[in-house]
Amino acid sequence: MSMKILTPNGFRGFYKIDKKEAKCFKITFDDDSSIKCSTDHKFDNDGKVVIASDLKVGNFLQDKCIKTIEDIGIQPVYTPVQVEDGHKYFSNGLVHYNCSFLGSSHTLVDGEYLKKIIPQDPIRTEDNFHINIYEDPIPGVLYVMGVDSSTGVGNDACAIQVIKVVNAENFVQVATYKNDKIKPYEFAQVIAKMSSRYNEAFMVLENNEAGTGHQVAEELWYNIGCGNVLNTDKRGGIGTRATQASKLAACMMLKKAMETNKLTLVDVDTINQLSRFEEITPNVFRGTKGTHDDLISALYWAIYCLNQPQIDLESAKIVTQSVQDDYAPPPCMFDERVDNSDFWRSFN
Repeated sequence: MSMKILTPNGFRGFYKIDKKEAKCFKITFDDDSSIKCSTDHKFDNDGKVVIASDLKVGNFLQDKCIKTIEDIGIQPVYTPVQVEDGHKYFSNGLVHYNCSFLGSSHTLVDGEYLKKIIPQDPIRTEDNFHINIYEDPIPGVLYVMGVDSSTGVGNDACAIQVIKVVNAENFVQVATYKNDKIKPYEFAQVIAKMSSRYNEAFMVLENNEAGTGHQVAEELWYNIGCGNVLNTDKRGGIGTRATQASKLAACMMLKKAMETNKLTLVDVDTINQLSRFEEITPNVFRGTKGTHDDLISALYWAIYCLNQPQIDLESAKIVTQSVQDDYAPPPCMFDERVDNSDFWRSFN
């Protein structure tokens, strides 16, 4: 963590500045100083947590008396994320609580588990910051991948999560990929290379026919010849059919892996998305309005992959089953339509 901020315990590191649009107050004090904050912003008031919406004119906030509280509507607000040593920082002469990945009561993963996660910096980034590498592949180790495809037009990103299987009780996030402007056939190339790089990692890839997942799955299997896709679609398609039932099953597997401390997450963007991944309607989870959940979709498919019969967690190896043999892909090749020389060099 190269960035530091003043806290009650001196200057401490934090991971990034988070921005959101939120309903805000302007609080003015008797010394005519003022502060703009979201209505759910948390202050430290002599060791007690005080939420902005609970403040009233005449209250003291630390040593300042509140003169006026003005509702200023929806405004952009900023907060440091994951401040070390207490999640507190100084600003405008007050002590604030930062964003520490605490989920709401509706988040998939309970906030008590979210707040224990400590992000790490990647050992390096590649492909113009689209790839975060937290650990290089280790020969003989089992890795799995989850893949979520997108349209590549600047909205939700195409995403990959790579998970290392230490043993049946210990899974570790080792690499991520996120790109919101990549074409489906180019993304298929990236998937194949990531799989090859991490010991021919098997993967679960959503093959939604109405979106790009189907295009990516077909490209990856038939044109590139990557046979590491687990085909769980009972209708015979390449990849995994995303239904409300299969997504819910994958989400519950992710929740269990996190809340039994089997899964270690280190990527700050993944953790940030997970803290906003909520139950929107009964048994339907996705990112809250205005946020992205592409990294979480890829993550729950990676955990879903771990629970497939082709993955032997007890011995941390792949079990060859006829379901893969039913779809014999052509010899592996790479797409001549794309000049990937610089991209491939980054993997070597």
